[in-house]
Amino acid sequence: MQYAMWVRHSFSLGTNGTLVAQSVDLSSHAGNYYSAISPGFAILSFPFSIIGFVLDGSTLNVWGHALILDEAFVAVCSASAALVVYEIARLYASEKSSLVAALSLAFATPLWPASTVLFIHGVSLMFSCLSVYFVLRFARRGGTSRSLLASGVFLGLAGFVEYLAFLFVAPLALYLVFRRSLRAASKFLIGFLVGPIAQIAYNYAAFQNPFLFPEQLKIGTTGALLSRFDLSDTLLHSAYYFVSPYRGLVFFSPIAILGIFGLAKLIESRVDRLDGIVLLSILAIPIIGYASWSDWAGGLFYGPRFLIIGLPGLIIPLAVLLDQEPSKKVRLAVLGTFGLGSFVEGVGALTTAFSVAGGPSTLQIASLNLPWLVQGKLDAWWINWGNLLSPTTGEALSVTIFVTLWATTALALLNLRRSEGKRVIGLPVVPFERKTKTTAAASPEPKT
Repeated sequence: MQYAMWVRHSFSLGTNGTLVAQSVDLSSHAGNYYSAISPGFAILSFPFSIIGFVLDGSTLNVWGHALILDEAFVAVCSASAALVVYEIARLYASEKSSLVAALSLAFATPLWPASTVLFIHGVSLMFSCLSVYFVLRFARRGGTSRSLLASGVFLGLAGFVEYLAFLFVAPLALYLVFRRSLRAASKFLIGFLVGPIAQIAYNYAAFQNPFLFPEQLKIGTTGALLSRFDLSDTLLHSAYYFVSPYRGLVFFSPIAILGIFGLAKLIESRVDRLDGIVLLSILAIPIIGYASWSDWAGGLFYGPRFLIIGLPGLIIPLAVLLDQEPSKKVRLAVLGTFGLGSFVEGVGALTTAFSVAGGPSTLQIASLNLPWLVQGKLDAWWINWGNLLSPTTGEALSVTIFVTLWATTALALLNLRRSEGKRVIGLPVVPFERKTKTTAAASPEPKT
């Protein structure tokens, strides 16, 4: 799509019979092909693509510099999302616990393999995390109207990249109403309108109909868009997202399961219950939304890519768990699940994120990815594109990466102290109008 924008100044990918398809996500309208996914990613990554097109001599090279730079954009956004998760966790927990949470998101969840290929999830995750961070920080510490507008804009951009992120507007707006005021929520919503307006403008420019979305025109589908949702299988598919070897967090990101206990602690807190409910909503929306979708598994991918945007709802509370329960058992459980999760995700990231397809009982790591790793067959673009490494060097690199990750996490966990575990959670909320400063220590719970 970026090449069409660069050369033909059009969103059309080409006419029937002239397109060399590199994806199944294609739509057809009035004799032209279009991308079937939301256009936000292509538009936001366009500055990176331009550099690639210039390096490629303005010719269409689907494996050229433009692809590499687009994937670099994804990787930068994914890394930025981990940094934002660290900042959100710092609203509730110590630095070291927050560091563990950030490392867990980056390397022990499907975000890692998704960041090595051209998937949109790292980009939508970054913008949605920025939105959540500004909303939570504003509610807890106060701030300016600009931060609320920025939060709305970030969420609008997240939805422009991944439609489902638009649904986050409901819990975040309601949170601002209850924590602050209707006026605060209104400013947030004004900024949020950037996303829907951008999508409507694209629909009109591409299809001459502001309410005709590319997904409705996807090749191979029939019927209305709502017909592709089936609530009868929502519960079953939701369970698959947790326990299925094909898409389950238990197999791909067991450390996220520990976050459930931290989330429960947030919700049990009288002061931070609303914060916990917001994080629970961020997790529940993609689970329920995508579990109802006709392609609940998310196509050809290594693990549950559809859950990436909701994972901060489990990873952030992990820092709360570590601060409130910094016992040896908890730290060993976190280190063990991080080691297992980062190994599983690292195998996918270093070999191929486009693993084998199958049913809910398919164990992808054993079917393809682990044999490739053992053979030293690394397929990540930053390795394979330039034919940089031999199999032996590839094996040594993978071992070095895993050892470094586990050592860093172990040091952070082993240096946790119960004194550090005096959480930020429970800080009284600063009133909206308050502008004075105080040096008094905050009590764990507000007194009545």
